[in-house]
Amino acid sequence: MDGLSSQLQAALYALHSHETSAQAESNAWLNEFLQSDESWNACIRLYENDTTSSIRSMCVSLLTRKVRMDWSGGWLTEQDRAAKREQCKVMYLSQIGSASPDRLLIRQLVLLQVLCMETEEHVRDLVQHAVEALSHSTMWYAGVEILLTIPNEFRESSRRVHGKLLPVLKSYTQMVLDAVDRQLLPSGGDDMLHRMSEVIRAWVELPSMPGGLPETDIIEFSRRHQNIFRFLVSECFDKGSEPACGALVACFKGACPEDHADAAMPLFNGIISKMMSMKEYILQDSCEEQAMGVAQVGSGIADCWPEGIAYILPTCVDLAQIMLVCVKHPEYTIVEVALDYFFALNLIDIRQRNEHLRHPVQAQLVKSVAQRLMFPQSSDQESLDMMAHDAGFIRLRKDIVPELLEEVYPSIGEWYLEWVLSGVKSSTWQEIEIALYLLQATDLQIRTRALAVPSQSDTSSALARDRMNKSLCEAFAVASSFCRSNLCQESRAVASVLGSTFSTAVESFAIWFGKISEAPFDEVFAAVLTILALNHPHSTRHACTAIKSLCVRLGRGLLSSENIVDKISLIKAGIAHLTLDAECEEELVEGMVHLATHLEPQRALTSLFDVISPYVDTIVHAGNMEYSSIDKGMHMKVMRSMAFISIALKALLSAAISQGGGWAAANLYKGLHGCLAGFLHSEYCKNNSEAVDGVLVVCKEAIASSRKNSGEILQLVLPMVMGIFHESLSSPALDVLSEVIEMHFNDSDMMGDIVALSHTVFQKAFSVLHDQGLSSRPSLVQALLDVGYSFIVYAPNSIIQSGSLSVFIDLGIAALSCKEPEVIIKALQFLCYLPCAATDETIDQDSINSINANLIAKGPQLVESLMYAACETCPRSKVRSAANLIRALLLHPPLQGKGSAWLIAAISSERIQKVSKDVIRKESRDTFIQLATGGSLNPQRLTCLITDYGLVCRREEEESVFSIAYEV
Repeated sequence: MDGLSSQLQAALYALHSHETSAQAESNAWLNEFLQSDESWNACIRLYENDTTSSIRSMCVSLLTRKVRMDWSGGWLTEQDRAAKREQCKVMYLSQIGSASPDRLLIRQLVLLQVLCMETEEHVRDLVQHAVEALSHSTMWYAGVEILLTIPNEFRESSRRVHGKLLPVLKSYTQMVLDAVDRQLLPSGGDDMLHRMSEVIRAWVELPSMPGGLPETDIIEFSRRHQNIFRFLVSECFDKGSEPACGALVACFKGACPEDHADAAMPLFNGIISKMMSMKEYILQDSCEEQAMGVAQVGSGIADCWPEGIAYILPTCVDLAQIMLVCVKHPEYTIVEVALDYFFALNLIDIRQRNEHLRHPVQAQLVKSVAQRLMFPQSSDQESLDMMAHDAGFIRLRKDIVPELLEEVYPSIGEWYLEWVLSGVKSSTWQEIEIALYLLQATDLQIRTRALAVPSQSDTSSALARDRMNKSLCEAFAVASSFCRSNLCQESRAVASVLGSTFSTAVESFAIWFGKISEAPFDEVFAAVLTILALNHPHSTRHACTAIKSLCVRLGRGLLSSENIVDKISLIKAGIAHLTLDAECEEELVEGMVHLATHLEPQRALTSLFDVISPYVDTIVHAGNMEYSSIDKGMHMKVMRSMAFISIALKALLSAAISQGGGWAAANLYKGLHGCLAGFLHSEYCKNNSEAVDGVLVVCKEAIASSRKNSGEILQLVLPMVMGIFHESLSSPALDVLSEVIEMHFNDSDMMGDIVALSHTVFQKAFSVLHDQGLSSRPSLVQALLDVGYSFIVYAPNSIIQSGSLSVFIDLGIAALSCKEPEVIIKALQFLCYLPCAATDETIDQDSINSINANLIAKGPQLVESLMYAACETCPRSKVRSAANLIRALLLHPPLQGKGSAWLIAAISSERIQKVSKDVIRKESRDTFIQLATGGSLNPQRLTCLITDYGLVCRREEEESVFSIAYEV
C-alpha cells in the first residue's frame, strides 16, 4: 500500500481504539481526507489489501460518503464517474462470488452501486441482475438488497438525476413483482418471506413518489398478481407482517372502487371476512401485530372507498364492528390507526349510511373511546403517572379523540349529554373523570348549541337548548359536589388527575358559566378553590387557569357585589396560604382584577387596592431596608411583586376597552405613585437598576391601561420617568415615553411638553453613544429608535419642529452597521417610514420639506449603509426591507433622481466591495447598476433585484441571477 492508504488504515484502526482523543483526531483527519481528490483511490487500495471485515466496511462507507459529496455537485467528468462506477461493480461482484460472502458488506456495496446510477441503462442492468439473483439459492439475499435499496434510496434522494429516473424505475415494477411471485414458496423460510414482503411494499409504494406513474390499483393488482395478493393477506393477518400490511394499504391508495364496484365488492368483502375471522382473539397480547394489520387495512379500505364502507359493501357493518374492537386495544398506536376508519366514515352524511352505522355505531364508538381512555382502577401514583405521561395516551386525549368527537356529536348530541350525565353521577372517580373529559372534548359543539338564540317561532330548538342547559347545569353541579366532598379523601394521584380534568372542563365552559344565570357558578367556583387548596402541582395550574377564565368571562349582573368581594377574598386567601409559581399567581391576580371591575367604581377601587396590597407592602418594606440586608430571596420577592402589580394594571386594559375608559387604572396608579416615588429614592433602588426597571414597567402598564385617562397621571409619571432616564439612561424609561406618544399624539400641547422635557435627555443619550459606541448600549439604541419611530408615525410634526429628526436619522444609519440583529431591525423600522411620512397629507408642508432635506443631505450615507446591511449585517428576513427602502429612495420624486448616483457610489464603496469580493464580478456589478438605475424595472422587480444583490453577497443566490432573471 502507498503512504496515504497506510495513513487511512491507521486512522480507521484508531476509530476502534478506546482512547477518546485518538478517536477525535482520527475523525477529524478522515473528514479532511474525504475532501481530497486522492481519497477515492486510497480507499480502493486499502479495501483490496486489507481483508479485515470491519476495515472493508468502513472503506465502503467512506466511498459512499464520497459519492454523496462529489457526484451531485457536477465536479467529476463523465469518464471519472464511469471509471468509479466500474470499480464499485467489481467490488460487489467479487464479494458475492466469494466462498464466504459478507452480507453486511454486500448491503453496503449495493447502496454504493445504486448511488452511482445515472442513466436508464444503469437502472436496467442493476434491476435485471437483481431479478436473476432472486432465483439463485446462494444469491437471493443480494437481489433482495438491490430491490429494496433502489426504491428506498430514490425516495430519500435529492439528486435531480434520480428524479428523472423515477418513471423508468416504475416501468420495471411488473417485472420485479413477477420475479418475486416466482419465489413465494413456503419452503423459502420466514426470513425470506418477510424480506419479499418488504420488496413488494417498496415497489408498490414507488408510484406515490413525486414524478412516479399513477398509483397502484388494488383491484388490478389482485387480478394480475393473485399469488402475491394472497400472500400479502396471509402475511398481514396471520403473521402480522408490517411490510405486508404496508403493501396492502399502499395498493388501496390508488384504488377507485366506485368506477368498477362489481369487481371491488367481492375483493373487499373477502378481505373484511378475513379480518372478521380474527375478531375473537384480536385483543390478545400475542396478536398485537395482527391487530395492527387489521387496523391499518380497515382504515386503508375506508380511506379509499368511504361510500363503500358506509353503505355499499354488504360487509360494511362487519368492518365497523371489527374496527370498534381495535379501538379497545391496549396498544394506543393501534387505537389511533383504527380511529382513522371513523374519520373516513364521518365523511359520508349520516342519512346516507347503512342504518346500523348511524346512531348505534356512533354511540358504540363513544363508549369504546371512553373505555379505552379511562384511567385504571388502581389509584397508586406510579400507575396513574405512567398512564398520564404515556405519549400515545396524551396524543389520543389531546389531539385525536377531541377532533373525532366534534364530528360525531351533531348526530348523537342529546344521547351524548345524557350518557355523560350518567357518568358524572357514577360512584367511581374514573367514570366521573372520563365523563368530564368527554364534555371538555366537545365543548365547542355543546357551547354553540347551549348559547344559541333560536327564533321565537322555533320552539323545538328552544326546548332542546333548555334541556341541554339543564343537563349541563346538573352535570357540573354533581361533579362539583363530588370534588368538594371526596378529593381530600382520595389519594394524591387521583386528586391530581380528577382535579385537572374538572378544572380543564370548567375552563372550556367558562364563557357558558358567564352567560347562563342558572349555571352553578358558585358550586363550580368552590370546587375549583378546593382543588387549588390541595396544592398538587399539575392540578393547581389547571385550577388557576379555570379561576381566571371564570372571572374573565363573568357576565355583568350575574353575581352580587357581596358575592364578588367574597370570591376575591377567597382567591387572595388561597394565594397567601399556598406557594404558587409565578404563572399560577399571575392568573389568580388577573382573575381578581376582573372580578373587581364588576363592582361600582369606589368599591372596585377599594378591592383593587386590596388585591395588590401584599405586593405594595413588600415594596415598601424593601425600600425601608438597608441595602446590605437585602438578600437574593428578598430581591426576587420585590421583582415578583412589581410584576404582579404590572399584571394587575394590564388586566384592567380589557376593562378600559369594554367600558370606554381607563378610570380604574388611572386611579389605581394615583394611589400607587407615592409608594413608587419613595421606593425610587431608597438605598435599594440607588444600588439596583433592575428594581428601577420594575418601577418603569409599572408606569408603562399604567399609561397603557388608563388609555385616554392617562392624561390625569402624566404629570406624575413623566417627570419621574425622565429623571430616571437622565440619571441612568435606562431603556425602559424610553418605552414609557413611546407609550405616551402613541396614546396622546393628537394632543399637540402635550406633545410639545414631551418634546421639551425629553430634548435635554436625548442630547445626553446621543452624546454617550457617540463617545462609547452603539455596541456598548444596544438596548438603549433600540429604545431610542423605538421612540423615534413613535414620533415619526404618530407625532411627526413634533419631532421635526424640535430639530431632533436629523439626530435620529444619524442614529438609524449608524445602527445599520451594528452586529446586534435587534438593533438593525429597529433601525430599519424607523428609517423605512421616512419616505411614507414625506408623502403623508396630514403632515405640515414645512415638516415634509424638512424630511426631504434630511434625506437629500444624508442620502449617500443612508443608501450605502442600507446596501451594507442587505449584503452583510441585517437578519436574512430583513434583507427585503432594506431593499424596499433603497427602492423607495431611488423612486422618491423630491430627490430628483439623486438616488441612482448614491446607489452607484454605494456599490463602489470600500466595504461593499469587500463583502462582494469573490462572489460578484465586475461584469455582473455593471449589469446590476444598469438594471437598477435604468428605469426598466417596475418597483416590485427593482426591490427583488436589490434583494438578490444582497443574497448573492451572502452566498445564498447565484451571480447569474442578474442576467437570467432580470435581463430577460
